[in-house]
Amino acid sequence: MEIKTADAVVLNSVSLVFKVEKILGKYQKIIAFFDNDKAGDKAFETLKTFDSRVEDARVLYKDYKDLNEFVVAKMEN
Repeated sequence: MEIKTADAVVLNSVSLVFKVEKILGKYQKIIAFFDNDKAGDKAFETLKTFDSRVEDARVLYKDYKDLNEFVVAKMEN
């Protein structure tokens, strides 16, 4: 049996995106879950300049403000 692990870096503000630049290189896959707003757009674009492998997961919850709103909506259904 293969055990898969994952790390998560949680930023309590998109203004902290610069703090992760130095650690991105150690990851095989980088997925960003920013809010669907201008600040989220800017944070994603900044992150993408640090590492071109960054994937934008916002397509999964494009009709919601953020990941949390999406999860809450799905739990209510």
